Amino acid sequence: MPCLTSNNCSTSLVSSQLLRASIGAAYFPDDGKDLETLMEIADQRMYAVKKEHHQRQKPVVPRQDTCTA
Repeated sequence: MPCLTSNNCSTSLVSSQLLRASIGAAYFPDDGKDLETLMEIADQRMYAVKKEHHQRQKPVVPRQDTCTA
């Protein structure tokens, strides 16, 4: 594991990132007959999914640096 050492402190340089995408769908002609309506419905559905996921997500506790006095 890469490590940066300075002033008797070790800081981990390993980073964990996750990319997520949300997609909203609207169906012609069931949800609307014009592009503006279909885009509105798709946006509403996309944001509903994002909100639901955000509410279920557990908080991430950052890793503490290790330092010696």
